[in-house]
Amino acid sequence: FMPTQKTALCFGTEEAGLSDLAHDLADVFVQIPMVGFVQSFNLSVSAAICLYDLTTKLRDKTDNYILPPEEQSEVLLDWLVRTVKNGELHLSKIIETL
Repeated sequence: FMPTQKTALCFGTEEAGLSDLAHDLADVFVQIPMVGFVQSFNLSVSAAICLYDLTTKLRDKTDNYILPPEEQSEVLLDWLVRTVKNGELHLSKIIETL
């Protein structure tokens, strides 16, 4: 799989998998081959394998796989606002001081 646009990777639990909605909206499904006695990879290992494969392919095939600095800042700010308790309030107070 080689993405040509912004891409979201969704991982389901071993027991429940992904929701029906996630299945309905997905364009591509990926299966990680297993060798040996292990029944499945845990979520963090699965994510690491997928991200490693994806970033390796992107580095090899394209020059512009990294977001421009302005977009990096926007993504970081959005993430901070969403993860910090009362993030919107903190941001508005910071903006007031500028």
